[in-house]
Amino acid sequence: MVKEIILTKELYDKLPYKKSTLSKDDTFGDIIGLLRRHGIKKYFMDEETETLSFQLLVKMRDMERSFLVKLQVPHLMYPKPTRKGSRYSPKTNTYLEKESWRMLWWYLKCKLESVEYGLGDDLREFLPNIFYGLPGKEPDINLADAILENADQIARMKQLPNEREKPQVIDADYEVQPRGDKDG
Repeated sequence: MVKEIILTKELYDKLPYKKSTLSKDDTFGDIIGLLRRHGIKKYFMDEETETLSFQLLVKMRDMERSFLVKLQVPHLMYPKPTRKGSRYSPKTNTYLEKESWRMLWWYLKCKLESVEYGLGDDLREFLPNIFYGLPGKEPDINLADAILENADQIARMKQLPNEREKPQVIDADYEVQPRGDKDG
């Protein structure tokens, strides 16, 4: 599902890349270059949904884990007149393709550079965009949403005692019964 963002006049006037001459394809090339510069070699672009997916490798507890990151190009929309030169003609929401693709490039660039320069880590920067699924199924569950939906259960689990860290000691009174004699 494509997310359409209808801009107000104030947002449209402040929109970066509004005067960009780079086409969607040029920006896509810049995005691939950005991924490669940051060591991301596995990526996929679904042109129908305008969703970029790539594999994010994260080292956790001396083990490398792989996460699927999905980023969808935002559909920035702005009401423009249907006829040129007429201020009073009906307006229709127009997809700002070049600007939308450039915004995705900028978003990805900020995330990757934040990790590179130590301002954040891979997992926290991309958490809202990480998806997973059951074995053999398409990854369609957003990790951040799953955490938020199950926050109460996670908090309860953290309150449970960890048996490995805190052994339970039971204080009990007991009597030793003498054993019966084997001979007789």
